[in-house]
Amino acid sequence: VEDWEGTPVRIASTEDLILLKLLSYRPQDVLDIQSLLAANRGKLDLTLIRRELLDVLADDDHRVRQFDELVPGGRSGVARRRGWCFHRPLL
Repeated sequence: VEDWEGTPVRIASTEDLILLKLLSYRPQDVLDIQSLLAANRGKLDLTLIRRELLDVLADDDHRVRQFDELVPGGRSGVARRRGWCFHRPLL
């Protein structure tokens, strides 16, 4: 909660925004997710995003697979080469 001119305002975290975009998964959302991951490399709790994603989607959903390919521990290893890291081990 942030204070804005004396009024408490809830602001979504970057992790929350990525999660919402993964759920919507329109073409622009995919580009936004890639940009958010790149701009926040090393600062995100990727385990939290994946855990929250699995609370609402099956583990074989295409959006879960796409997320796994973009982040460390994913099946493709692309994220590892890009230097992204988890704050905590993947559950």
